[in-house]
Amino acid sequence: MRLKAAVACKRLGLAVPAEVAILGVDNEDILCELSVLPLSSIALDLERIGWEAALALAATMEGRLGSGGPVVVPPREVVERDSTRTVSTGDELTDKALAVMYSSSSRGLTAGHVLLTVHCSRRTLQKRFRLARGRSIHRELILQRVQVARELLRDTTLTVDAIAREAGFANAQRSYAAFRKVQGTTPATYRRSYRR
Repeated sequence: MRLKAAVACKRLGLAVPAEVAILGVDNEDILCELSVLPLSSIALDLERIGWEAALALAATMEGRLGSGGPVVVPPREVVERDSTRTVSTGDELTDKALAVMYSSSSRGLTAGHVLLTVHCSRRTLQKRFRLARGRSIHRELILQRVQVARELLRDTTLTVDAIAREAGFANAQRSYAAFRKVQGTTPATYRRSYRR
């Protein structure tokens, strides 16, 4: 269905994600990454779904009746890719800065690099960015790097050091500290939660 939506938008001349955002479910890496445009998707907690189904089956086989209602298993997270990666804050300078920050070549980007592409004073951009986003440019870059690290921890077998480099951190120690501060857990613990 996600692929059909992307193709339909292309045929209709609708820009994804500027005019239409596409969000799928199941997070099938190959389908999501190799689509016309990499598709964002909801990652389900399949292990938990299986566990709950096994409990329900065991209860049925033992003659016990469950609550009778549906069992709700919340999804793990939304895995953001290009099909929903759009930003409109209402501030032209902030939107330009965010477009640079979220481009595919942004790894290792600094606030100074962003300033060079937006063409305004540091003070003006920092002030307007903070008003529009509620955080500094530096903080936005850290959050973006942590997001990349999360995706790599979940979807690859790269070492934590390699992931730190890929995500744009200066070194593994900075990556570890930022990841722990943002996620509330270590990169290794986060990875293990996906490899149960």
